[in-house]
Amino acid sequence: MNHSGDNGCALFMCRTPLQAKICYAIIHKKSINNFDVVYFSQNDSVSDRFYFNLIKEKSRNSLYLYVKKKKVDIFNHLVSIFKFSRIWKHSDYTSLYIASIDSFLFRYIVKKSIGARLFGFDDGAANFSKFGHYHNFSLYKKANIYSKILRLPTVKSVRKNIFRHYSIYEGFENIVPCENVRWLDVFDFGSGSESMDTVTFFIGQPFFEYLTTDEVKKLREWIGRQKIDFYIKHPREVVPIISSVKILRSNGLLAEDLISKTLEGRSPMVIAGYSSVLFNLPRENVQKIYLSIKKDVDEKDRVSLIKKAGCLVVNI
Repeated sequence: MNHSGDNGCALFMCRTPLQAKICYAIIHKKSINNFDVVYFSQNDSVSDRFYFNLIKEKSRNSLYLYVKKKKVDIFNHLVSIFKFSRIWKHSDYTSLYIASIDSFLFRYIVKKSIGARLFGFDDGAANFSKFGHYHNFSLYKKANIYSKILRLPTVKSVRKNIFRHYSIYEGFENIVPCENVRWLDVFDFGSGSESMDTVTFFIGQPFFEYLTTDEVKKLREWIGRQKIDFYIKHPREVVPIISSVKILRSNGLLAEDLISKTLEGRSPMVIAGYSSVLFNLPRENVQKIYLSIKKDVDEKDRVSLIKKAGCLVVNI
């Protein structure tokens, strides 16, 4: 019997590997076997392809839509909607699953799917960061103009119409009222290892994009004094901040899945700056250390959230 949470077919809309991983968990949790998948990417990374393939295998129909980024922002949205409307002819959905509620393409699909019930799921730390774009609608002034021109529902209206939201961030306020949130365990670390052996991972970031030269120097010096087994590069990180730590090749895996795969019975310690990985990993099974580097006006809020995720804070 086909089951999509409602009778009929469900559509899952993804933009990132993490979103696809969460969709995979929802599909299994709700025993959904009548569903379609649309994965929209402007990166076309190995990771994008890997996690798209993970969920497309049992789907009724699937589409991987890659649109190369244009310099003029509105063109990105117009091209994605135009390409999608030419290729995709399915519309018999009773439920839609969406994380990127700011996506013009996905809001176009919402508009076209009259009568479909709307379900949300996490798009990362933006779902609970009060200074993030899903909570601060003043950031959407230009986007609201585009939405009006294209006759699309606004981000605010989509958020308001979410019937139920699936989250991996238990204990955090999300974009819908708490009573409408259902929690998911997405990353499998079992019941935790009792091994005395610890393997330490450093999560890279595009540090040179937002840290000063002095802050980069301090971070390098701190890392150099630690015993770190593996360095996991960020997708936008061209050169790691330190060369003396072994790079752990991801082969398309999310950092969280890569860590789990590498443990081999050892206990994990994860060190990072303000990375969603620290929020995504379970506090019960992972020792997590946050490096407080950037001392800007938002750091107090970041530290508050990171402590709530069960992280030890180290000031650099």
